[in-house]
Amino acid sequence: EDVLDGKIRSDIVFKNGEIPAGKAIDGAGLKGLRIGCAHISEHHANFIVNTGDATSSDVLNLIKSRI
Repeated sequence: EDVLDGKIRSDIVFKNGEIPAGKAIDGAGLKGLRIGCAHISEHHANFIVNTGDATSSDVLNLIKSRI
């Protein structure tokens, strides 16, 4: 974990493939996508940010939301 703009964020979440994950997520327009208190960072799309009380379900549902 680390801090991004004063909010707790996870380390890199998605594995890079042929196209870097952050670039693919950004290209899909998913920066800022929010479920509960978890959202994809607007600064780096490969980070999930906890805006306060995100649960593990919030994070998992966010990861699965566009698969």
